[in-house]
Amino acid sequence: MANNLSILGYLFPQNSGNSLISIATSRGQTTSSPSEAVAALKTAQKNETAEVARKANDTQVKREIDRFKQVLARAKTPEDVLNDRTARNVLLTANGLGASVDYGGLAKRALLGDYTAEGHAAQKLKDSQPSWLSTAQTYDFNGSGLDELRKPDAIKRIVDNFTQVRWQEDLESRAPGLSFAITFIKDAAKVDRAVEVLGNKVAREVITGAFNIPKQIAYQPLETQIEVIERKVDVSRLSDQKYREDIARRYLINKNQSSNDASGGILTLFA
Repeated sequence: MANNLSILGYLFPQNSGNSLISIATSRGQTTSSPSEAVAALKTAQKNETAEVARKANDTQVKREIDRFKQVLARAKTPEDVLNDRTARNVLLTANGLGASVDYGGLAKRALLGDYTAEGHAAQKLKDSQPSWLSTAQTYDFNGSGLDELRKPDAIKRIVDNFTQVRWQEDLESRAPGLSFAITFIKDAAKVDRAVEVLGNKVAREVITGAFNIPKQIAYQPLETQIEVIERKVDVSRLSDQKYREDIARRYLINKNQSSNDASGGILTLFA
């Protein structure tokens, strides 16, 4: 467990530059009552398809995607793609690894080379952040070079996922924590162990926020952190979307709680 703790500390330093995290945890950008936040969640879920389609036409999103495609077209090796920050950002963000975009060396160690080998970075991280291994497997840079990444289906999936994440980030203008809530509902079904909650920034933020677990838990031994998570939430039930939605709503209510907000009627939002 001690080794896992050091890995978590390396992956998630206090000053991580992940845009989604910094947006969602910032102060003063927007305010919302708990009822407004939960209503915003319902609206976002209902209108997601149309809103994501509009986001695909955003100038900045199109610029980043175009840069990724240009770099990929002229790249001779997978390392060429990872060396370009914009291309790396699109690739990692689309595969759930956007928090690590500034760690180019880590990306190379985890995605290049024989990911099946014992001691490979992707293998070391498979418990705390399995997206590294799944990404290495998906594109198989060691065995196929750029062939898998250049397949039309792979490029489309990257473009769609990247656009989705950028839309989710925009949700923070509606209510603090909304991007986390949406992402949690969509992705937390893949999380089935407490250690994965601790190694997944979104799951960690939502679950600790929903169950009022102090942020200082991060300074406790990993075994203690796992015990707290298991006591507060039934991780095995995260495969149930209703359970994830209940947790996401609880998180939004807590995050947007205000002394000026009348709490009456909140429970009706869970109907």
